[in-house]
Amino acid sequence: MKKQITIISMIVLLSAVNACTESKIDNFSFLEGIWKVENKELYESWEKTDSVTLSGSGYKMVNGKKMIHEQLTLTFTDSSVIYAAQVMDQNEGKAIPFTLNSSEKDVISFENPKHDFPQKIQYNQVHADTLLVNVLGSDNKGFSLKLIRVHR
Repeated sequence: MKKQITIISMIVLLSAVNACTESKIDNFSFLEGIWKVENKELYESWEKTDSVTLSGSGYKMVNGKKMIHEQLTLTFTDSSVIYAAQVMDQNEGKAIPFTLNSSEKDVISFENPKHDFPQKIQYNQVHADTLLVNVLGSDNKGFSLKLIRVHR
């Protein structure tokens, strides 16, 4: 009987943790789709791949062909959200992790103060189909991109 109660308790606990993680990923569902950088042939796409991961890529279109220049992931755990960017031909092919800074209120800010550049990647949903992305280094210097959703 004790084993049965323990197993049932574990199942309930795991279900609660999974539901909590899924509610976290739902907070980022606005990213899903294909986004185009305003006035450029640069794109960022995101899709939910499972209950704890959004996968994405950054790419450009050259002569009608998709040329991927970075692979992106958002991974949700019990305690954090990790944004990882793997830029082709940089960092020995390794993905660089950025952790969500939940104290930022007006933007979704992923940060890695130990990385040379960028140290912050921030997403601000301006409208349902418009994002402002800030790519920042030390002293919050860097650049911004305006992305327009072209496909949901």
